[in-house]
Amino acid sequence: MLHVWLPSGQKLLSTEVGEAKDVLTLKTRLQKLCGRSRFQQRLLHEGLEVADFSMEAPVDLQLVLLPFIGASEEQRDELGACAGSGFLTQVEEILHRPQDPNLACRFERFAITWPLCLAAERGAETVSALIQAGADVNLEAGADVNAVSKTLGLTPLAFAACWGHVEMARLFIQAMPGGTGAYLTGAAIIAAANKGHVEIVRLLVEVQTDKDSSIKLTLLALLCATCHNRVEIVPWLPM
Repeated sequence: MLHVWLPSGQKLLSTEVGEAKDVLTLKTRLQKLCGRSRFQQRLLHEGLEVADFSMEAPVDLQLVLLPFIGASEEQRDELGACAGSGFLTQVEEILHRPQDPNLACRFERFAITWPLCLAAERGAETVSALIQAGADVNLEAGADVNAVSKTLGLTPLAFAACWGHVEMARLFIQAMPGGTGAYLTGAAIIAAANKGHVEIVRLLVEVQTDKDSSIKLTLLALLCATCHNRVEIVPWLPM
């Protein structure tokens, strides 16, 4: 058996060794029990960190949960730059400090934004890593009341919709607690309709569980498509 203990002496998990497979699998399972992402977890065996090996023999591990570091502006911007460039390895290294993925940053044309918004343009793997680290999918670029930003009100989902990234849009929707509503997807459907991204518009309308929200989003998409002469959008809207 494999046992995971907290420093307090509390046993957090007991499982068959074969069910753990590797450290990443074990940390993913532990996240549901301790409420901390794999990036904030440190597994120790006889005082040494267990970084990467297959769990093949019975073992007792100690789980240490680390708080986020007090990230400087430079460190915040570094995470934003790596996320915006799609550098997955560097993003995971920064998150492993561990660093809070919900700290505002600056990157190129953005006066204030969030790593997850920047990652939405680049790749699903980087987006997935940030979400695993606890990135809030509902943060809005430019949400700081003291900031002046042309991207005010755009959530990560809206960024993905603007660029037509269907897979990433699905990731953001799946990460939203309690499903989606007009408040969460309104900006996204405007962005998708303006750009003529048919699949994104269909996805945003289809995921609505509330009939009123679905009707509102359909009308909003129709208005945007009409104003921007995106006739390809109209046939796919439920009427």
